Amino acid sequence: MAKELSDRGSRSTNNYQNVVETEEKYIVSIDIPGISSSDLKIIVQDDLKVVKISGKTILPSQCERCLDTEIKLPKNIDLGSLSANVSDGILNLEGKKINFGRTITVNIQNRNKDEQRLVAASNKFPTSANKTIEHHSLTF
Repeated sequence: MAKELSDRGSRSTNNYQNVVETEEKYIVSIDIPGISSSDLKIIVQDDLKVVKISGKTILPSQCERCLDTEIKLPKNIDLGSLSANVSDGILNLEGKKINFGRTITVNIQNRNKDEQRLVAASNKFPTSANKTIEHHSLTF
């Protein structure tokens, strides 16, 4: 099921924008009538998760049409998966979601008695000589 997201900190110059979220990805659509894909420039600032889109074209009436838009992307979008296409005057950006809620299992190996004494003596990880740790699961 897809849902539309509200304004995500976007800055635009009169271009309709729509952000749709599905279970697997985000789709950002921007109205760019008259500007072809060869006239567009898309820059991604990965540290800020911001996409800057600019373009310029001369319309048949000799008027210049400019585009200057910034879109703040969701935190859980995979920037490496971003793709773009232009169709019927609409720029579509798509990016996969990153799953932050995954479970990772970390195995802890048994320590031999010399290692247990060393650790207990240094008081870094207090343990008793008759206690062994075999396996724990941690979720991040």
